[in-house]
Amino acid sequence: MPKTDLESLRLLTEQFELTRDLLKTASPVQAKSAVILLDSISDTLMFDRCLREFDRQASLAAIQRPKYDPERREKIRRDYRQKLSIALDLGLITEHNAAVLRVGHSYRNAAYHRDSHNPRVSGLFGRILLSTTVQLFADYFDIGITVGGVNEGWLAAYGIESRSFSLARASSAIAAKLKQEMETPLDECMDAFEEDIRERVAAIEQRIARLGLPSPEYLDEGLKRAEFQERFPQEMFFAELHELHYRIVKKEGKKVTPKQYQRVEKATNDKLEAAIDNFTSTASLATLQAVKHSRRLAKSQSIAALLKGYEDLDNKLDCLEIAMDSVEEALDKAAEYAEDQRRGK
Repeated sequence: MPKTDLESLRLLTEQFELTRDLLKTASPVQAKSAVILLDSISDTLMFDRCLREFDRQASLAAIQRPKYDPERREKIRRDYRQKLSIALDLGLITEHNAAVLRVGHSYRNAAYHRDSHNPRVSGLFGRILLSTTVQLFADYFDIGITVGGVNEGWLAAYGIESRSFSLARASSAIAAKLKQEMETPLDECMDAFEEDIRERVAAIEQRIARLGLPSPEYLDEGLKRAEFQERFPQEMFFAELHELHYRIVKKEGKKVTPKQYQRVEKATNDKLEAAIDNFTSTASLATLQAVKHSRRLAKSQSIAALLKGYEDLDNKLDCLEIAMDSVEEALDKAAEYAEDQRRGK
């Protein structure tokens, strides 16, 4: 067997042991680091498994149409959710584990890019994420490879002392021991996750109060437009207008007349406004109130149900938080412009 298979098993185990030790410190910063590392591991494992499947399908392409087209194969390189979707298709993960990994990726993005994380949730969720990621690890190595005639003393800590063992047996033993060390009570998780939602709702409400906007409708319109811009690149609507800009600046092609420019500009703006009008946004004051008064987490009877409910609320709050960032930035720019105008700049 290639040395890299066994070496990969050992290196991944060392990373899991590191995250376990980080989570045992009860330090929010260490827990955040653990979540970021675990997200990276899950991304790598799923990506590699996807590539294996693509190679397998490519080898049969002469007699069987590949299930995944080139566009989707390319998307998995940069899209975590695409990796999750294919991992589900392949039976590498369960729906429950997919939910945990999705929440982990969302939490990782908030912690990594915006340094936003709830200290109490970090440690508890990190334990759940570690248990889920080591199960992914065990299923990833269930590939029918057996090792013989090697002395891997480090595996003794996981009950593997034989010089001959399968990668599936070794990875399963490692996963079982680490999961046992990371057991987390449901009531403790429920309290922490509910606290996380309450604190994030309160933070958004404080941000809204500081804006001092004239009406709720004004804010809702701003949130809707911010979410729309986040989801749909402006190039989708302005391509024709930009082409006229290029022709004007570079003086290429047929001369652009003022009438032609005004016609294209109006058509572009009308198309954009129609799309925004037809867009149903998640980021709204109604969503914020629905999340605030939700009792879904309190009614959870299992970690799986808790995570499923938290994923839904987390996605809505994440959407609101990102939209609020855009609204605040737009209002700041408007205020700066108004001040410049007042000063005669």
